Amino acid sequence: MDKLNSADILHWYNKRRAKGIKRSTLVRDFGAFKAMLNYAAQPLKGVSEPILKVNPIKSITLPALTIKEQDELEAHNEKLSHQRDIFSNQVKQQIYTGLALYSEKLKRQRRSSIAHGKSHLINLDNLTYPHWFIPFCHIARLTGMRPSDIYALKWENLLFNQFNDQTTLIFTPSKTKKAENSRKIKFPVTGELKHVFDSWEAQQEQAKHGLIFKSDRTDKTLERKAHLRHWKQVKALGGVLEGLDFYSFRHNFISELVARGVPVLTIAGLVGHKDGSMIAANYLRHDEQDTAGMLESINGDWNSMSILRNTYG
Repeated sequence: MDKLNSADILHWYNKRRAKGIKRSTLVRDFGAFKAMLNYAAQPLKGVSEPILKVNPIKSITLPALTIKEQDELEAHNEKLSHQRDIFSNQVKQQIYTGLALYSEKLKRQRRSSIAHGKSHLINLDNLTYPHWFIPFCHIARLTGMRPSDIYALKWENLLFNQFNDQTTLIFTPSKTKKAENSRKIKFPVTGELKHVFDSWEAQQEQAKHGLIFKSDRTDKTLERKAHLRHWKQVKALGGVLEGLDFYSFRHNFISELVARGVPVLTIAGLVGHKDGSMIAANYLRHDEQDTAGMLESINGDWNSMSILRNTYG
């Protein structure tokens, strides 16, 4: 380990890049590896000498980005920037329409199946949600939760306090569950979100225990990308742009809170960030429509001055 050199790091970097690993991932991994070696080079209590005399890669840095990589990174960041924008009212309406049409499509298909000899199937007409994806989608838009965390939700995560008549959703994000500084999210369940959970619960048998969303076939956790097939159909039915990622619900949730002036640390606590730095760096910007209105106002002031000058000049 103490014989590592820049050639070794360069070989590792190029090999990983060739496999399609993102530079941001390599930067993070290299930083963690360097930190580990720094620790190994420190004297430990009760040990005569450190594991390593020096960190052999202490002064080594990763190769600079090529011009092509810089262009790709800029394009990637631009895409992320648009994904973090607040949904327009039109997009929100398209999503609502898509969900409604998907619900009706499923009910219509079930009626047809029953009419053609499959009388053992449950009629979906009187159900609020004919498919698990619909409440799954509503939870994503109302909480900003990552899909992986929604998949892992259990009814036990919903805790009711009889003293204040308040239900709270309490869970640890899967992304940070193994970290030493992992923190629980405590999300108030009120209004529309409460209606979603209550309505879905009313449709379930033994709903007070176990996974909120589970496979009908295995009775276990759904496959982690199971929602994408249904999201694709909802977008097509509602006329939503095909490029809108399901993960954008999380971005929109954060952006909406930022636009309403909610403190950054409060938002961080709701979405499972350890601090507000990521939100401050990526979400604290004016909505484009607000910016356009502000610029029009400034231009209007100058135009007023021009009118005054022409009138009294």
